[in-house]
Amino acid sequence: MAKLYVGTSGWTDETLIRCGRFYPRGATTAEARLRHYASQFSMVEVDATHYALPSRKNSTLWAQRTPATFRFGVKAFGALAGHPVQRRCMPEEFLARLPVLTRRKERLFTDDLNEGLLDDLAYRFIDGLQPLRASGKLGWILLQFPPWFEANRENALQVVRAARRLDGAAPVAIEFRHRSWACDDNLGKTVMFLHRQGLSLVSVDAPQGFLSSMPPWALVTAPGLAVLRFHGRNAGTWQGNHGSAAQRFRYRYSFAELAELHERIQAVEREASEVHVVLSNAHEDDAVQNARELAAMHGASLPAASREASPPLLFPDPPGPPEQGPRAA
Repeated sequence: MAKLYVGTSGWTDETLIRCGRFYPRGATTAEARLRHYASQFSMVEVDATHYALPSRKNSTLWAQRTPATFRFGVKAFGALAGHPVQRRCMPEEFLARLPVLTRRKERLFTDDLNEGLLDDLAYRFIDGLQPLRASGKLGWILLQFPPWFEANRENALQVVRAARRLDGAAPVAIEFRHRSWACDDNLGKTVMFLHRQGLSLVSVDAPQGFLSSMPPWALVTAPGLAVLRFHGRNAGTWQGNHGSAAQRFRYRYSFAELAELHERIQAVEREASEVHVVLSNAHEDDAVQNARELAAMHGASLPAASREASPPLLFPDPPGPPEQGPRAA
């Protein structure tokens, strides 16, 4: 039977702290908050690493402040998944390797960074997570590709290169935000491609009707890991600039909606040995309450009989990938 981990996308959102409905009154330090969070949930997703490279110091503290069975899902540094990054978030030694005009830009785009620099950024990213890896608490790394990253051969090869830069650090989960990866006959191709690469396709729940909308699937492409990320269904704030992530993802799932999500969890449990569920509707205590409700719903259901993971389908080989980047130390 699959191991189930349930949590939220972070534990330090300002609206969660200010609302006063989750943390005890005395939990006013970073240590106290993480210890309290980890006493309530079995995993958490780290979003801050999307914007800045992680440090061994922080990873050590995260490992020390959580139980042995706790798991972290970590979002990859944005540049590794084709996102622009702020110049101030790029270490000086990496900026020094760029042409003078490029290093003056406020935002650096994929075209500004060569493959060697991306390889070294990935190595630095993995090195910062080493304490989590050593403690066995690094559950997976999320490569979340941007909304303009559509399905085509070149982008498929970019996925392979990005994943191989992280090879050996932790299982890699892939989240697409362009519906071309799932429309028409592309869904089958996407599933086959990720399965052959050993990558987990993230199952999302999000507002529908947008170019960035992915279908509410429950698919397993890597039997070792299934990741489900539930973003809420606030169509009014899903696109555009709404000031903060908390405002964009402001949504509280109803009991009926949670029951629907629970069915998806049960579906992937039949095929994956580990299932990680992330509530990212992180406005005030919406995510933590929904995560508690989902966990309770799962605990209240009849236990599933022990079963082996379903044997994977044999898919044809995808187009040959580029040469592999550096492996983790």
